[in-house]
Amino acid sequence: MSATRSAAEPSTGTSLQGAEPELAKGKISAGQALFFGLTALGIASVISGFGATLVVASGNSSWLAMIIGAVVVFLLGFIVVRFSKRHLTTGSIMSYLDLEIGPRAGVLGGAALFVGYIAVMILFVGLSLIFLVSFLGGFGIDMSSTPLQALLGAVLVAGCVLLARCGVTVSVNTSIVLGWICVPFAIFILIAAVVHSGIDFTAQLSLEGFSLETFIPGFILAYGAFAGFEGFTALAQETADPRRTIPKIVMSIIAVIAGVGIVSVFLTVPIMTANIDQVLAGASPLYLLSQVGQVGGLGTFTDALMFLASVGSLLAYITDAGRIFGTAGRDGILPKSLGHIHEKHRTPARAIAFVGTSGMLVFVAYLLITGEPIYLAFVNFALVTSYSWSVAYLALTWAGVVDGVRTRSPWFTTGSMIAGLVVLFALVMSVVSGNIAVPIVTLAVIAALWIAGIVSRRSVRVTEASETL
Repeated sequence: MSATRSAAEPSTGTSLQGAEPELAKGKISAGQALFFGLTALGIASVISGFGATLVVASGNSSWLAMIIGAVVVFLLGFIVVRFSKRHLTTGSIMSYLDLEIGPRAGVLGGAALFVGYIAVMILFVGLSLIFLVSFLGGFGIDMSSTPLQALLGAVLVAGCVLLARCGVTVSVNTSIVLGWICVPFAIFILIAAVVHSGIDFTAQLSLEGFSLETFIPGFILAYGAFAGFEGFTALAQETADPRRTIPKIVMSIIAVIAGVGIVSVFLTVPIMTANIDQVLAGASPLYLLSQVGQVGGLGTFTDALMFLASVGSLLAYITDAGRIFGTAGRDGILPKSLGHIHEKHRTPARAIAFVGTSGMLVFVAYLLITGEPIYLAFVNFALVTSYSWSVAYLALTWAGVVDGVRTRSPWFTTGSMIAGLVVLFALVMSVVSGNIAVPIVTLAVIAALWIAGIVSRRSVRVTEASETL
């Protein structure tokens, strides 16, 4: 597919000529898209719990990891903005890569996103269960059984799949309500904890205990907090005035998550460090903050709301993923039937069911086979999410460099190159130091899916060519 396709020509995944019905057009406003994108990234969790995630990996250097991660994501955002103005797609990064530097790059992006979306689904299922277990534990109800948690996780995914199939308005509005209902309470509890803790920031400012081996995983996790910031672009066809609104929303999402994340991490790392045993045991970060802030009753109540917020994020990612992998079906990377649009609901119902079922099976199998505490499973799949999107973002930065050279844009070329080099350095350091199992397995799975996708797409193209003849 040519990278010189004009901006006026339909991009990958938007041209459904002869294939009725189509996705509903212009159903989502700019405001809905913004709040939906922030819900997907777990705005409430970033406020209350991201310090607990980072402190496990990077300790007192967590805030620096968050800042550098945010800078890299801003550079990636400029690339997404440039391509989103040029192409209206339902395949997000996968389609941008296909249109800008060729089909093999598109398949690579699709393979990385497939692993990434499965991982981020499991991440938010795990986070949902952490809050649910904490909430019910406050009433003396023990939900620590691994088989029970596996069953509950499967039920959560199934429920989100059903909602995502019911139409883009239903899934977007439900996701927004679930994702934002907890935000005011999370902010209040965070402020109370900071006021009552008497926090000393000296250890953080001096980067006490800093080492490259622990900083790199923290950086991977930090910019992994933005993983999928571009995912809502898969709803381009369903968003009002997408060429004008999507670029603004992309940068707004990054700015909000960056600002909130940096402040939250800096404030909560000392508290989480002091309670590290409880963090590793799977205690809800928000509940710990409420205990420190002497508003414990509110913390128990807010655990229930954080459970709903995590389910909202899960629903948002399933909604995005359905569009992307429906596009992959129409492009011949996945089975063609996944590209089918439901006649009544105007959603890629089969693709939604496919990605939901895949995530559900991986989650249940992982939990039952490893028997790991749910919080460690959450951290591991947070890393898988980061590594997967790292591959997609590396390919995106290469597309940015190619486009910058082609259009003679030195600043854009330089920014794309810097972002790519930082992501590549972090990936290499993760593989050669520390626990190499997670990055090696993640990259191996992506490579296998990439090869399979290329073969599948080539087979489809050969079949289409023979039918034409």
